[in-house]
Amino acid sequence: MKAYFLLLLSFILFACTENSIEQIEVLVNEEDLPIIEMDSAEIEYSDSSYLKAKIFGTLVENYIKFDEKSKKETEKKLILTNGIKALFYNKYRDVNSTLTAFKATRLDNERLTHIENNVVVVNTKGDSLTTEYLLWDENTNKISSNRKVRVRTADEIIFADGFESDVNFEEISFKNVTGTISLN
Repeated sequence: MKAYFLLLLSFILFACTENSIEQIEVLVNEEDLPIIEMDSAEIEYSDSSYLKAKIFGTLVENYIKFDEKSKKETEKKLILTNGIKALFYNKYRDVNSTLTAFKATRLDNERLTHIENNVVVVNTKGDSLTTEYLLWDENTNKISSNRKVRVRTADEIIFADGFESDVNFEEISFKNVTGTISLN
């Protein structure tokens, strides 16, 4: 009983001592912690009142970094993990293409989204693209990859080392085609 009382007393005394900022920063690095964490979230992106995309994330973390001196926001990013699904829309609010992957990181200031691990894009014609990495550039409205990709259309399967396309996955250009298989 005496040992229990001494242990309890030491916890109380330690909890009541004043900690310096340096001590707190050693225990918790603010840059590594999300300001918001959500399970099973739905995020909508629009531009000029047009719905561009809906993204569904299993685990969504929002990070914001600030400049210590000016106290202004320097970086804002959104990380989605444990499975994501995105629906891309045309101006008539029809789904143009879908995307699934394990992880995505959206850099808000740059308007870039890095999509990784088991990435699959399917357009309205049923054409599909499979890769391990994809970059969605909202500034140019393009998706691209510098890694191996496989595209399956109704007529063929194309293997390439990289590609670029519009977000509707209709106008595709390949960087280095390494093989094709005709399906007819």
